Amino acid sequence: MLLETSITRSTALLNANRIVEAEIGLRGALLVADRMGDTFAALRTRNNLLGALERVDLEPTLALTREMYDIAQRFGQRTWVQQAIGTGAWSSFDAGRWDDWITEMADEEPMAAELYRHWFRCERAIRMAHRGHVVEAIPIVEEALASEAVLASIQATVLTRVRLAEIRMLEGRWAEAFEGAREGWGLTEAAPGTIGLALHAAVAAGDQERLREAVAAADGLEEQPISVAVRQIGGVYLALMGGRWSDARTGFIAAVRTLEATHYRRVLASFQMAVGHGARDRFPEAAQAMQDAESFFAERGAHAVVASYQARAAQADATLVSEWTQRPDPGSRTRNLPVP
Repeated sequence: MLLETSITRSTALLNANRIVEAEIGLRGALLVADRMGDTFAALRTRNNLLGALERVDLEPTLALTREMYDIAQRFGQRTWVQQAIGTGAWSSFDAGRWDDWITEMADEEPMAAELYRHWFRCERAIRMAHRGHVVEAIPIVEEALASEAVLASIQATVLTRVRLAEIRMLEGRWAEAFEGAREGWGLTEAAPGTIGLALHAAVAAGDQERLREAVAAADGLEEQPISVAVRQIGGVYLALMGGRWSDARTGFIAAVRTLEATHYRRVLASFQMAVGHGARDRFPEAAQAMQDAESFFAERGAHAVVASYQARAAQADATLVSEWTQRPDPGSRTRNLPVP
């Protein structure tokens, strides 16, 4: 009883954004659960601890997810098997490991509960969409959003809508992507990712009002590394849209360092793409950023992502461009190109 109460209390702390306290409590509970041989408590603790780890580094997050999967398989805990697969597929997408968990999803889907079947299909759909199969991917996500099992869970509904918003980004439907991402701002575990997606949609649209709204939301995040990265990204996008190239460059270098440390490789590539498009050759790192983004997506069979973004992402209006060229930034090299 004390163990279960401790797990519940630490999870409540996690949901209240008291992340460090939550991690301390859950790690202690995990040691006790393993020592007692309490399989259910051990699996529950690992699952909840993922909520703390994913804010710091995706590599240990994925390692713990695999551990959770292996234990659940060994003891025939099918619900926890399916939870581990869905969580692993979600995290591995942001980690850039798009082929991980595909086999496990295929093997488990025939016996999976309805909620998890739709989760698995949405994870395959987001990969399909990035690889050029948007038309085929959208009905899969829309079917999930019509499922009673998905709609019965606020978390599942929000995360499924996030996947749809990410597909809208690929279509260049920036406003829809922004509004879809906004739904996750109030969900503790989804807030950093959904605010980051909204920032990306706003800068692609050249929408300063929405960008400032998302930046304000990011200011309310806790101090864990991925939240720090989201705030850094917001600052870079504001600098890009304001033509403040020195600030953009400094912020870009810092944000890249943070994202590399957290292993959010897909988020990093999208950020590099946006900065490469917005800054072009105004600082040397921007040109390299675009090349790095192109390499990331091409290596995963998503060759068209960068070209599509460049063709659709907004450019600044002539008034702003004129204003910026009249007040050049001393740290820039070229000042007469439009920016998104």
